[in-house]
Amino acid sequence: MRLDTKYFVPFVIGIATIGMLAIVWSSFRFNSKQLQTFNSELSTQFEAYTNQALPVLQQGIWAEGRDSLRFSELDTEALMVLFSARWSEKSSDLLAELESKTIESKRVPIIIALVLDTKEGLDSESATGMGFSENTYTEDMTFASKYTIVDGSQLYNRYQVPGIPTLVFQDSLQILWTHVGFRSADQLSPLDVLLEEFR
Repeated sequence: MRLDTKYFVPFVIGIATIGMLAIVWSSFRFNSKQLQTFNSELSTQFEAYTNQALPVLQQGIWAEGRDSLRFSELDTEALMVLFSARWSEKSSDLLAELESKTIESKRVPIIIALVLDTKEGLDSESATGMGFSENTYTEDMTFASKYTIVDGSQLYNRYQVPGIPTLVFQDSLQILWTHVGFRSADQLSPLDVLLEEFR
C-alpha cells in the first residue's frame, strides 16, 4: 500500500517530531539517572570521599604548605567542592557566582577539584609551582591565595560525577546539595538557604 503524496510531508514531519521527543526524553532521563547515581555514591561512601588524599595543585588559604589534602582535615563546618576543568567556561561563570554569594560567608570555603585530561597535564601543572598556568578563571594573581586547587580527576572518575561543572555542598557529616551545570544565578537559589545556616 502506497502513501498518498499529499500525506507524505506531514507523515515525515510527524515521524521526525516523535523521534526528536523520544531523544529529548531519553536524554533527560539519562541525565536524571546519572545525577541520582552520583548522589547515591556520595551518600553511601561519604567517609571514603572526604578522607581521600588529593594532590594539591595550587596552594590557597585552605592548603598552605600541604602537598595533599583531605576534605575531612579542613577546620570548617561546611565546604563547597567545585568540580571543574580548564576548558569549561561555565566553571568560571559558576565560580564567579559563588564568589558573590559567599563573600559574607567565610565559614564555607570553596575547594576547586580540577579534572585533568591526562597524566601529562598533571605533570606540567605541578612543574609550574603555581598550579596550572593557563587559568580560565581569572588573570588576577590573588586567585592563588584565595583558592585551594586539588587534582579532582580520581574523585571525578570514582564517583561518576555527572558533568562539568558540578558543585557539591557538604557539611562534616553529609552531602547537603549537589548541582550540575550552570546557566543562570536562579539555579543556585537553594544555595542561598544553605549559606544562611552557616553565616
